[in-house]
Amino acid sequence: MKRISIYGAKGGQGVTTLAAAVAVAGMRYGVGLDRVGIDGHSWDDLGAVFALGNTPMAGNTLKVEGEREIVLDPAFADLVVQDCGPIEGECRPTGYSVLVIRNDYYAARRAVRFAKDLGGMVVILEKDRALGEREVRDCVGLPVLALMELDPALARANDAGVLTTRLPDSLALVAVNILKAAGVEILDPRSTAATVEDVSA
Repeated sequence: MKRISIYGAKGGQGVTTLAAAVAVAGMRYGVGLDRVGIDGHSWDDLGAVFALGNTPMAGNTLKVEGEREIVLDPAFADLVVQDCGPIEGECRPTGYSVLVIRNDYYAARRAVRFAKDLGGMVVILEKDRALGEREVRDCVGLPVLALMELDPALARANDAGVLTTRLPDSLALVAVNILKAAGVEILDPRSTAATVEDVSA
């Protein structure tokens, strides 16, 4: 079983949304992934992202496409995506670990202290910030798996409960890059979601 652990440099970085996107992308594009598990520090938040009315319980099925499914805290899954929340203190990541960080000074300072042992990072760029992608990369020192501009359309899709049913291309590209970095084979290399360039070079 493969595991992807996703951390935020601090709260409000978009970890839960990205974890859900990675799970959905794994279910859609991952080879041999019939059952994708998702676990997290807040199942209530995960339930909201997947547009469930009530707090989901362990083992609940969140999403089904054909014969593939996403379930909470599965005992037997081909891939588990862990929403780890904000990174704190001594981090002991399991599986392939990813940091989600925005280009703000406080997030970068926390990442330098706590995130040095993670596998890579996704940098979310907010306009009118003093730090750019290069400064975040140089400061934190992790490989950059993907860059993503902060997009209000993603927040609107999340609020409307359609993010995981209409996964935006920009988010799918980031999720697929994470899956590739974790060693997940992508179903169709000709698909748009599977041709995203690795920006870590």
